[in-house]
Amino acid sequence: MVITKPFSSYILKKNMWRDGFMEFKMCSLPASGKSIISNANTTVQSDIIVPDTKPDIFKVLAVKSVVDLADSHIKKDKINFSGKIRHNILYVGEENPTNICTIEYSTPFGCVCEKNGITEDTAIKYGCGVTKSLCEVVNSRKISVEANVEIQINAIDISKTEVISGEEIPESLAYKSCEYSYDTLRASNRLEFVVSDTVDIGAGEGFEIYDIQAYNEVSEIKAVNNKAVIKGIVNVFILYNDDGKISGYSTEIPYTEIVDIENLASDQTLISHFEISSVDYELPNDDDTVQMTVSIVIRGNIWGYAEESNTIATDIYSPDYAYDIRLNKCILSKVSDVKETRISVKDTLVSTNPSSPISKVYCAWSDITKMESHISDGVVKIEGTMESTAIYCDEYDNLHSAKGVTPFETEIEFSFADKSCQALADASVISSGFVMTSTSDIQIRTVIKLSSAIVSDAETQTITSFSLDEKSSVKKDEQPSILVYYPDDSKTLWDIAKKYNTTCEEIIDVNSLDKDNPIIPGVPVLIPKRYVK
Repeated sequence: MVITKPFSSYILKKNMWRDGFMEFKMCSLPASGKSIISNANTTVQSDIIVPDTKPDIFKVLAVKSVVDLADSHIKKDKINFSGKIRHNILYVGEENPTNICTIEYSTPFGCVCEKNGITEDTAIKYGCGVTKSLCEVVNSRKISVEANVEIQINAIDISKTEVISGEEIPESLAYKSCEYSYDTLRASNRLEFVVSDTVDIGAGEGFEIYDIQAYNEVSEIKAVNNKAVIKGIVNVFILYNDDGKISGYSTEIPYTEIVDIENLASDQTLISHFEISSVDYELPNDDDTVQMTVSIVIRGNIWGYAEESNTIATDIYSPDYAYDIRLNKCILSKVSDVKETRISVKDTLVSTNPSSPISKVYCAWSDITKMESHISDGVVKIEGTMESTAIYCDEYDNLHSAKGVTPFETEIEFSFADKSCQALADASVISSGFVMTSTSDIQIRTVIKLSSAIVSDAETQTITSFSLDEKSSVKKDEQPSILVYYPDDSKTLWDIAKKYNTTCEEIIDVNSLDKDNPIIPGVPVLIPKRYVK
């Protein structure tokens, strides 16, 4: 939570202004600082014609879709996104039901997120994915794919506002101040890097790549002087045809990337999100062996929060002169460290044709199709759904696919979390494997990495300007007088002194009050009214 330490001053001494103008020490605060969490959805329709070099469609095994969100433009109360969705359609041709055929197709799309509070001074962190994909075989040469793309957005206003500090206030004024410890977004960057490696695959006649699965796991991010060192591993599975046989190859590609991020420092709290936006490969012309070059494009965001503290004036008044004060509300945030956990999710896929037992499983993969978080006292609950797909053959080598949807959930403990906080949660698949448990069942075991940070917001009153009118002095009585005041629960000593143009110290002195507990509801206090000497 935002840490506060209140201070007050009720001193009334010599004048320190000239012609109504007063000089104050100013400090810079976030104009808003509040995190905006939102999402945007769009449906992308793709009508895909089978290329002339490909056989007619007998049945579609699976559609693998990857969102490549390339660009974003921020306007008032909205963000315009643009990118493309890449489809890899795996199907069985009419001529050979024992072989996989593939079609790769890309469709551009645009999406708008409308949200009040977004401005050109907003930093955004976002992730995207396909939450639902429907495939319809229109005819043997045409298929229609409808994919729902969801973009999850975290935005924060990074503009600053100047407010009056609680330090070095002229002694002629009564004021209240408070020391705040809070976090500001000091560094933010949308980044992209490529992880590539060469893998050796023994290949014979008719070598063909069907599909490449890739899962990214970032193991460490270290900030050093305007740079981020990112370490991780990409788990890769290649499904291919070798001499007429369907085969698979697994490998791990470790990487270390150094990216430039302005204002990033080692003492900052880092919030990040990464996702694979595309997977490409290149084959040599050598017919004897295949040394594939696999390239994985990873996009993401890194935010760096720095701790700051300031003593801020929250109220000022003059007992002697009329004044003009301009108040403002600021939202100050405190960001916790990121906590991570891993869970293993199991899903059992059942053969789509019970009369044809499963003979061999060629590949399987899992994708997160939904993720949301909820905060209760002391915990962040992250839950969602995972969709799994497996491609297998029966005893006659005919190809089939099986699909399943499995929910998942976990809790991450935060001692100060409550419903007033916001959770910056993230979830990603880092590995997926399978085992054939029977001739009718395939068990998919997926490891999901989940993380969250907690943001707590505190609204505080600030002062952007204060000036006096020397020509309009406070009206004073000709003779000394005392006002008897009966306080209630709604009034503080400060409120009473400000209302009657006196000071807290004067009221305390006249009534011999306890400074720690000066006001008791219903117990009268005497208020000295100012007079002309």
